[in-house]
Amino acid sequence: MDCLSDMCGLNEIQSNENSCSRAGVWKNELSSVMRITCSDGEIRGMYCSAVGHVTSFYQLSGRYLVATDDTVIMGWTVSLR
Repeated sequence: MDCLSDMCGLNEIQSNENSCSRAGVWKNELSSVMRITCSDGEIRGMYCSAVGHVTSFYQLSGRYLVATDDTVIMGWTVSLR
């Protein structure tokens, strides 16, 4: 089983991990997958690239700010090591 298959099983996000209302599993047009949680202004998660020969997750971290009820400003980095 590859890291993309593993991550697809991680859909459940606890309510205390979603204070930004954007936490979850996200997939882009290249089929890379990102799973993020957010609480207390911090974003944490995992990223798995569908490009190349990737066999494990990359850690990601960042910050967020809830600007208004429907606007969240987010920024994160992925550690590709």
